[in-house]
Amino acid sequence: MTAPEWVEVVWVAADTWRMDGRPVREIQLEREHKFESLVGAFMQRDFAAIDEAVRSDVVAEMPGSSWLAGTQRGHEALGRQVAALRQVLRPSDSPNTYVHEGDQMTVGHQTQVMGPQHQVEMTLQLRIRFDADGKIASSVLVPEDLGLFDHVVNSTLRHLQLH
Repeated sequence: MTAPEWVEVVWVAADTWRMDGRPVREIQLEREHKFESLVGAFMQRDFAAIDEAVRSDVVAEMPGSSWLAGTQRGHEALGRQVAALRQVLRPSDSPNTYVHEGDQMTVGHQTQVMGPQHQVEMTLQLRIRFDADGKIASSVLVPEDLGLFDHVVNSTLRHLQLH
């Protein structure tokens, strides 16, 4: 028997599997869908849906020196932070980007940061960590240009204090 003169190599995409037997890509898609659903729930003020998806001891962090910076713990504190962000952020129509690494997902979105005399566009990165049950355990919101973000956000607070 002679060896073939050529061999056709076919690459087949294989999924990575977790210890619990579920494909990693399936979990990643679930997380992306959960995030999109939570954005919709927030817009519709469906706080029960948000509470169900987030751990009661959730930790939300935001770096910087603005009045929004700091660490928030629990549902109520997270809700206050998100409501405050709504005062200064206007999302664009651009699609979100998603990067997955282990139990974390980073969501990138082009957003306008609004102030009384400012309107700047930048990407916000939201790093979300999920627990073993798929609930959001923590988040860190990082603006593309932290200094500019802080300046615009703090000018909004100064404007409100003057009026």
